[in-house]
Amino acid sequence: MQVPDDVPKSERMWYLNSMRWLNFVIEELSLLNLERIYPKIFSGQLLSIEFLPHPSEEGYELDRLYVGCLLKAGLDAIDIYLWPSLYEVNRHRYDKIVNQIRNEDKKLIMGYQVLPKRYKAAGLCVYFDTLFKKPPTFEEFLKIEKAFTEEYISRYKPDYYLPVVEPITNELRVGSIFSPLEWKRLLNECCSIIKDINPETKVGAALTSAPSDQLLIDAFLDIKDLDFIGLNIYSHDALGILYSLARKAREKDKSLWISETWFTNARPHFYEYWRADLDSKWLRAMTYICRLCRIECLNVWWTMHFILYENWSNKDEYVKKMIKALKEGEETKTLIEFKKIIKEARVN
Repeated sequence: MQVPDDVPKSERMWYLNSMRWLNFVIEELSLLNLERIYPKIFSGQLLSIEFLPHPSEEGYELDRLYVGCLLKAGLDAIDIYLWPSLYEVNRHRYDKIVNQIRNEDKKLIMGYQVLPKRYKAAGLCVYFDTLFKKPPTFEEFLKIEKAFTEEYISRYKPDYYLPVVEPITNELRVGSIFSPLEWKRLLNECCSIIKDINPETKVGAALTSAPSDQLLIDAFLDIKDLDFIGLNIYSHDALGILYSLARKAREKDKSLWISETWFTNARPHFYEYWRADLDSKWLRAMTYICRLCRIECLNVWWTMHFILYENWSNKDEYVKKMIKALKEGEETKTLIEFKKIIKEARVN
């Protein structure tokens, strides 16, 4: 197998091994003639408010163009995370985003997470106003989340809502650690609130492959009003956990999601275009794994790479390039391949 010239020397062995693994998975699973009904929902994450967290005309423009790009991809749903501190200053933006999605008759997925003071990923650094100025007690955390959950469900009535997304991530961001019983109580009480306000909303929880998150699986699956459970996957190392979770979810009559996925951002050169070959292969592999495990929803996270691969360390310059690419209708090879994957899946 030939490695493209633009792959840095330091990444060539990793690229080669990754491509071999991805090709193997795709080839082996394609031979099984699995049901194309899965995933039933292809979803993409909207990240415009995270990139421009303060209200502005540029923010509204990015929201509209970004949603339009995801809609043109042929997705069944768009996922939006409702970060309380961003929601409080961007209600009108969220309203317009939801209306745009609803007007195209697409499903609306929403999830709850708290933000750190500083978010860093692959060279990007963004500062946010935090919800808690000091580590909260569980009761303080629960009270805030229940209040926001009630408002979100009353205001938007999403098709799907996740009151718990990555417990360990929330704990790290607020500086508090909660017990499995406390997390179960939080999820159970939020499920009750959601079903009381809008019984049609399907409720789920998303976990990472971290051991502390995995300890919550059985407790969460015992919750009567929980409709689905998801795993956030950014590495093939998590697949063993996914297969185990698929079995447990079936036993409890819960749907299973890949609630976030992309090929790892834990490597350097995350934003360079040669990564598109790996990213697109990963999305195909995950689609086939959804068929294998009968996974209801595949939600793609780093969707800005549908628009462009650019160094985002200068966020302002990056956003300008993103808006320009969206206006000109540019599509990366990752988006082109993902559109093809979705189209193939819809052929009976």
